[in-house]
Amino acid sequence: ASGAGLLAGRSGAGGGGGAFAHGAITVVAGNTLAVKVAGVTTGTTATGGNGATSTITGFETIILAAGGKGGTANAAGGAPAGGAGGLNTASFGSIAKTSGVAGGNGASALLSLGLSSGAGGKGGDTGGGAGGAALSSLLLGNGPGNFGTPPGGGGSGAMNSASGGAQSGGNGARGQVIVTYT
Repeated sequence: ASGAGLLAGRSGAGGGGGAFAHGAITVVAGNTLAVKVAGVTTGTTATGGNGATSTITGFETIILAAGGKGGTANAAGGAPAGGAGGLNTASFGSIAKTSGVAGGNGASALLSLGLSSGAGGKGGDTGGGAGGAALSSLLLGNGPGNFGTPPGGGGSGAMNSASGGAQSGGNGARGQVIVTYT
Protein backbone atom coordinates (compact mmCIF):
# COMPACT_ATOMS: atom_id res chain seq x y z
CA ALA A 1 0.00 0.00 0.00
CA SER A 2 1.33 3.44 -0.83
CA GLY A 3 0.54 7.07 -1.52
CA ALA A 4 -2.08 7.67 1.19
CA GLY A 5 -2.60 11.39 1.77
CA LEU A 6 -2.53 13.24 5.08
CA LEU A 7 -6.07 12.25 6.10
CA ALA A 8 -6.33 8.99 4.19
CA GLY A 9 -5.49 5.36 4.82
CA ARG A 10 -5.12 2.54 2.31
CA SER A 11 -4.54 -1.16 2.54
CA GLY A 12 -3.59 -3.69 -0.09
CA ALA A 13 -5.30 -6.94 -0.95
CA GLY A 14 -4.03 -10.36 0.12
CA GLY A 15 -2.55 -12.93 -2.25
CA GLY A 16 -4.36 -16.15 -3.07
CA GLY A 17 -3.27 -19.49 -1.60
CA GLY A 18 -1.76 -22.18 -3.82
CA ALA A 19 -3.73 -25.20 -5.02
CA PHE A 20 -3.33 -28.78 -3.75
CA ALA A 21 -2.83 -31.73 -6.09
CA HIS A 22 -2.46 -35.45 -5.33
CA GLY A 23 -1.48 -37.92 -8.01
CA ALA A 24 0.05 -41.35 -8.55
CA ILE A 25 2.82 -41.92 -11.07
CA THR A 26 4.64 -45.03 -12.25
CA VAL A 27 8.43 -44.89 -12.48
CA VAL A 28 11.27 -47.23 -13.31
CA ALA A 29 13.47 -48.27 -10.39
CA GLY A 30 16.77 -46.38 -10.36
CA ASN A 31 15.48 -43.43 -12.45
CA THR A 32 15.84 -39.93 -11.06
CA LEU A 33 12.82 -37.66 -10.56
CA ALA A 34 13.10 -33.89 -11.11
CA VAL A 35 10.88 -32.37 -8.44
CA LYS A 36 9.97 -28.71 -8.89
CA VAL A 37 8.78 -26.92 -5.74
CA ALA A 38 7.37 -23.38 -6.05
CA GLY A 39 9.56 -20.92 -4.17
CA VAL A 40 8.58 -18.00 -1.97
CA THR A 41 6.87 -15.14 -3.84
CA THR A 42 8.35 -11.96 -2.41
CA GLY A 43 5.94 -9.24 -1.33
CA THR A 44 6.18 -5.84 -3.02
CA THR A 45 4.74 -2.32 -2.88
CA ALA A 46 3.11 -2.94 -6.28
CA THR A 47 0.54 -5.59 -7.20
CA GLY A 48 1.91 -8.92 -5.98
CA GLY A 49 3.53 -11.49 -8.21
CA ASN A 50 1.84 -14.79 -8.98
CA GLY A 51 2.95 -17.99 -7.27
CA ALA A 52 4.68 -20.66 -9.34
CA THR A 53 3.60 -24.28 -9.81
CA SER A 54 4.84 -27.34 -7.94
CA THR A 55 5.16 -30.54 -9.97
CA ILE A 56 7.37 -33.45 -11.03
CA THR A 57 8.97 -32.80 -14.41
CA GLY A 58 7.63 -35.16 -17.05
CA PHE A 59 4.48 -35.87 -15.03
CA GLU A 60 2.85 -32.42 -15.23
CA THR A 61 -0.42 -33.84 -16.61
CA ILE A 62 -0.69 -36.18 -13.60
CA ILE A 63 0.56 -34.02 -10.72
CA LEU A 64 0.76 -30.20 -10.82
CA ALA A 65 -0.44 -27.67 -8.22
CA ALA A 66 -1.04 -24.12 -9.51
CA GLY A 67 0.20 -21.14 -7.50
CA GLY A 68 -2.10 -18.40 -6.24
CA LYS A 69 -2.36 -14.94 -7.81
CA GLY A 70 -0.91 -11.78 -6.28
CA GLY A 71 -3.13 -9.33 -4.41
CA THR A 72 -3.83 -5.94 -5.99
CA ALA A 73 -1.91 -2.91 -4.69
CA ASN A 74 -3.80 0.10 -3.34
CA ALA A 75 -2.16 3.19 -4.83
CA ALA A 76 -5.36 5.11 -5.60
CA GLY A 77 -7.93 4.32 -2.89
CA GLY A 78 -10.98 2.09 -3.16
CA ALA A 79 -11.09 -1.62 -2.39
CA PRO A 80 -8.56 -3.53 -4.51
CA ALA A 81 -9.35 -7.18 -5.19
CA GLY A 82 -7.67 -10.08 -3.45
CA GLY A 83 -5.68 -12.52 -5.57
CA ALA A 84 -7.44 -15.66 -6.77
CA GLY A 85 -6.41 -18.92 -5.18
CA GLY A 86 -4.53 -21.42 -7.36
CA LEU A 87 -7.35 -23.10 -9.26
CA ASN A 88 -8.07 -26.83 -9.33
CA THR A 89 -9.00 -26.33 -13.03
CA ALA A 90 -5.44 -25.10 -13.69
CA SER A 91 -3.96 -28.03 -11.74
CA PHE A 92 -3.61 -31.75 -12.38
CA GLY A 93 -4.12 -34.47 -9.79
CA SER A 94 -4.97 -38.03 -10.82
CA ILE A 95 -6.31 -38.70 -7.28
CA ALA A 96 -7.45 -35.28 -5.99
CA LYS A 97 -7.05 -31.54 -6.48
CA THR A 98 -8.35 -28.58 -4.49
CA SER A 99 -8.26 -24.85 -5.22
CA GLY A 100 -6.47 -22.48 -2.87
CA VAL A 101 -8.52 -19.81 -1.09
CA ALA A 102 -8.68 -16.29 -2.56
CA GLY A 103 -7.00 -13.42 -0.71
CA GLY A 104 -9.11 -10.78 1.02
CA ASN A 105 -9.80 -7.37 -0.51
CA GLY A 106 -7.93 -4.22 0.48
CA ALA A 107 -9.70 -1.05 1.64
CA SER A 108 -9.53 2.71 2.16
CA ALA A 109 -10.64 4.80 5.17
CA LEU A 110 -10.37 8.32 6.55
CA LEU A 111 -7.38 8.43 8.96
CA SER A 112 -7.27 4.62 8.66
CA LEU A 113 -10.13 4.46 11.17
CA GLY A 114 -11.00 0.79 11.53
CA LEU A 115 -8.95 -0.05 8.42
CA SER A 116 -7.95 -3.65 7.69
CA SER A 117 -5.80 -5.07 4.94
CA GLY A 118 -6.69 -8.13 2.91
CA ALA A 119 -5.76 -11.44 4.55
CA GLY A 120 -3.76 -13.95 2.54
CA GLY A 121 -5.61 -17.00 1.22
CA LYS A 122 -5.07 -20.48 2.71
CA GLY A 123 -3.32 -23.13 0.64
CA GLY A 124 -5.59 -25.81 -0.85
CA ASP A 125 -6.80 -28.90 1.05
CA THR A 126 -6.62 -29.56 4.79
CA GLY A 127 -2.82 -29.55 4.85
CA GLY A 128 -2.48 -26.16 3.13
CA GLY A 129 -0.63 -23.38 4.93
CA ALA A 130 -2.48 -20.47 6.52
CA GLY A 131 -2.61 -17.17 4.72
CA GLY A 132 -0.91 -14.16 6.30
CA ALA A 133 -3.14 -12.48 8.89
CA ALA A 134 -4.77 -9.18 7.90
CA LEU A 135 -3.45 -5.99 9.47
CA SER A 136 -5.91 -3.91 11.49
CA SER A 137 -5.72 -0.28 12.59
CA LEU A 138 -7.74 1.82 14.98
CA LEU A 139 -6.07 5.03 13.74
CA LEU A 140 -3.19 5.92 11.37
CA GLY A 141 -1.87 2.39 10.83
CA ASN A 142 1.25 1.67 8.78
CA GLY A 143 2.94 -1.66 8.25
CA PRO A 144 4.05 -4.40 5.88
CA GLY A 145 1.86 -7.42 5.19
CA ASN A 146 2.23 -10.69 7.06
CA PHE A 147 3.85 -13.73 5.43
CA GLY A 148 1.86 -16.78 4.41
CA THR A 149 2.66 -20.13 6.06
CA PRO A 150 4.03 -23.08 4.03
CA PRO A 151 2.85 -24.83 2.08
CA GLY A 152 1.11 -22.39 -0.22
CA GLY A 153 -0.31 -19.71 2.11
CA GLY A 154 -0.74 -16.28 0.47
CA GLY A 155 0.75 -13.14 2.01
CA SER A 156 -1.51 -10.43 3.42
CA GLY A 157 -1.79 -6.89 2.10
CA ALA A 158 0.13 -3.97 3.63
CA MET A 159 -1.24 -0.77 5.19
CA ASN A 160 -0.29 2.88 4.65
CA SER A 161 -1.67 6.10 6.15
CA ALA A 162 -0.95 9.77 6.85
CA SER A 163 1.65 10.14 4.11
CA GLY A 164 3.70 7.26 5.53
CA GLY A 165 6.21 5.41 3.37
CA ALA A 166 5.20 2.67 0.96
CA GLN A 167 4.78 -0.74 2.60
CA SER A 168 5.30 -4.17 1.02
CA GLY A 169 2.72 -6.93 1.10
CA GLY A 170 3.64 -10.16 2.88
CA ASN A 171 5.52 -12.96 1.11
CA GLY A 172 3.55 -15.85 -0.33
CA ALA A 173 4.80 -19.14 1.12
CA ARG A 174 6.70 -21.80 -0.81
CA GLY A 175 4.97 -24.87 -2.20
CA GLN A 176 5.62 -28.48 -1.25
CA VAL A 177 6.00 -31.81 -3.02
CA ILE A 178 5.90 -35.06 -1.03
CA VAL A 179 7.06 -38.24 -2.76
CA THR A 180 6.15 -41.63 -1.29
CA TYR A 181 6.73 -45.04 -2.83
CA THR A 182 5.67 -48.63 -2.46
